[in-house]
Amino acid sequence: MLGWSWLVPPYRWRFGARAVEPVRVIAIDPKCLRAKCEKNPHLGYELLKRTVEIMGQRLEASRFRMLDLYSADGPRDSQLEFRR
Repeated sequence: MLGWSWLVPPYRWRFGARAVEPVRVIAIDPKCLRAKCEKNPHLGYELLKRTVEIMGQRLEASRFRMLDLYSADGPRDSQLEFRR
């Protein structure tokens, strides 16, 4: 999943990404998805739970990277890995 700007007003892209190897992606119309979530609260809740879980993992990974970068010993490779 690449971002949550589709979910939160003002619906503006806030982050970027770059693939370093070939990838397959699925693009979804965000307006259509939001409308479907409004129509089907169960779908909306499931998407929200999954989005929040991924956001939490990414925030935790960012926190560990920052702690590691600003530690007295400097970065350690083991803490710089991104959890999927």
